[in-house]
Amino acid sequence: MAVLSEEQTMLRDAAKSWAREKSPVTALRKLRDAGNPDGFDRAAWAEMCEMGWAGILVPEDVEWIPAVSGGRIEKILVLPGAAVGTNTIILELSNPELAQAVFDAKWQLRGAEADLTNLQVQLESQRLTQQAAAATANASAPSMNRGDSTRTSKVNVPSANSRGTDTASSAMRIPLSC
Repeated sequence: MAVLSEEQTMLRDAAKSWAREKSPVTALRKLRDAGNPDGFDRAAWAEMCEMGWAGILVPEDVEWIPAVSGGRIEKILVLPGAAVGTNTIILELSNPELAQAVFDAKWQLRGAEADLTNLQVQLESQRLTQQAAAATANASAPSMNRGDSTRTSKVNVPSANSRGTDTASSAMRIPLSC
């Protein structure tokens, strides 16, 4: 809400008081229902003119500039009366709500990208841990049973180069003791 100066506040209060006393809504409804050809009370209008309220603050031919969303004028590029063409940019507008939504979306995207990177690192860490466990099992397998080992088990150790390819080529045979 706008902050009014002392003079504006006095004018507002005087207009409210006058309208309550001299031109209440009931009087306006009576004018409407009576079919007054003027559409207004001439005596009330004359009194408003005496108080200086008859001034029009904006021209009657003001046209609105249509926009898809609300905005505020940041810069006026073409002044009134200047010749314009079909591709002439007249104003630069901004929309604070839209700017905030774009800002929030960028940070959400950065957060999602960070989450993706974190998951990729976790998966790579798990893959390396499994690869190390398989290598440890392979290294300790011959020491488990140095005798006749007829049973063996395959342990797949995916390499960094074998992701998405056939991992059978990187399988190891680990002897199992009974």
